[in-house]
Amino acid sequence: MIQTSLHIEESISPFFIEMGRVSNDLLNHALQEGGAITAKIANRKLRENAPSMWNQTAPTTIGQKQITLGTAKERFGDRIKKDGSKANPSNMKAMIKHYLNEDAHLVVIMGRHPTFIPVKYVNGERKGKQGKAVSGTSKGGASNERDIINIFQKLNDGGTKKLSKKASWLLSSTIVYKKNAKGEIVEERPFLGVDDNGKTYPKIRSVTYKRTLFAEEAYNASKSLATAKAKQIYDAYFDAVMKKIGAN
Repeated sequence: MIQTSLHIEESISPFFIEMGRVSNDLLNHALQEGGAITAKIANRKLRENAPSMWNQTAPTTIGQKQITLGTAKERFGDRIKKDGSKANPSNMKAMIKHYLNEDAHLVVIMGRHPTFIPVKYVNGERKGKQGKAVSGTSKGGASNERDIINIFQKLNDGGTKKLSKKASWLLSSTIVYKKNAKGEIVEERPFLGVDDNGKTYPKIRSVTYKRTLFAEEAYNASKSLATAKAKQIYDAYFDAVMKKIGAN
């Protein structure tokens, strides 16, 4: 997966290079605006995918949560807690942030970033900070950061994962709801096997995640728009920035 970024070395537009030569603030203003465009499109691309048909219910009376098939989540990327209730935030789209590293002239989207307050740029000049602090990906510890990055990776790239013994048994509890000949809703467990001795066993040893490439789609869809925004900022504020540099 692309750690979607608008980096001066990645851009084919000479405007980014020229801005960096003239003013770091002018360059960072353009990068921040471009990052916002890419993050917004990534949010939309994520939401365009159909939700998974897998879900999970609250723990049963014996204390074991169950996975259900055929009772789709409301949206692609929905986050469900272990007890089957919605997590907060309820969807991964809320975690699509754009972080500007001012020193490196780099915008990171869906990648690792510290807690930060967005920088305010006006007319190509840095004017302090604005808005509320955005929590870093490491909030909750390194494992939480890995979880966030890995989830985005999985949602984008797909792939196959070998299940642990515990996970295989959990998946074997999957319930499929079907109608019988009488029109009644009945439960089936298609992934729970029974051997000749009547002993149950899990049929599924690995799972395959659907590949969406929403991050690449967002990057490709936003690149020309981000470059156009950079040109707009360059044309609008170049003279004023040069005049101020000359005055100093």
